[in-house]
Amino acid sequence: MKSKKTVAVIGCSFSKWHNSSVKNWPQYFSGLAPQCNVYNFSQYINSNSLQYLQARHILENKNYNVLILQWTTFGRITFLKQEEKMLETLLHKRLEKKGQNYYEYPDCDYYGFDDFGVMHINPGSIDRVSKKYRNVVEKMWTEVVGTNGFGSGELREAMQHHIQHLAKKNNKALLQFQWLDDTSQDQEVDFIVDNVYPLKEYSIDEGFHFGNKGNILLSEYINKKVSPLL
Repeated sequence: MKSKKTVAVIGCSFSKWHNSSVKNWPQYFSGLAPQCNVYNFSQYINSNSLQYLQARHILENKNYNVLILQWTTFGRITFLKQEEKMLETLLHKRLEKKGQNYYEYPDCDYYGFDDFGVMHINPGSIDRVSKKYRNVVEKMWTEVVGTNGFGSGELREAMQHHIQHLAKKNNKALLQFQWLDDTSQDQEVDFIVDNVYPLKEYSIDEGFHFGNKGNILLSEYINKKVSPLL
């Protein structure tokens, strides 16, 4: 029996909603690619810095046939307890089978260190930080993340270029895209969702998440781009 191809997906809640009844685009994509097992490593409030570490770890250490990387918005940060141990756990354990050929993470508590050893924070989640630490987090946000910090758009572009370099170096198939059109012209991505399927038309909430209609269309679009890579 011929073994299935494998596709890894990394992204934020745009690619894996938190406690949502809406099917995400990787789920629909798995139905269009029955010859593949689709592993969705996306997380709610995921940051570009963690997505970069996840992608680098896959490209340097794993043998997925294709990596699909959905970069998130900038201005987010992730705290890790133990980087290498976390990456191995985060990428290869506790995935739940949600379809015939589709796997994803279980929903977790994302407002503290979860049992993966990860804590994601974006500007909107600062209010959930305890009062004891809130001033420290706000100051860190201003001085460390900020416009030029490690949550900036410029650094995201640098990470995109390095991931593209690693894919070529390790002879791995890669599809990179952005969800929002919030970047300069120097990005190393294959497409931007907002330029293909306008978010204002297909989003169903203030966080610019797609409903089933938008996710179906996006899965079909991605399938056309991924099929030649398999």
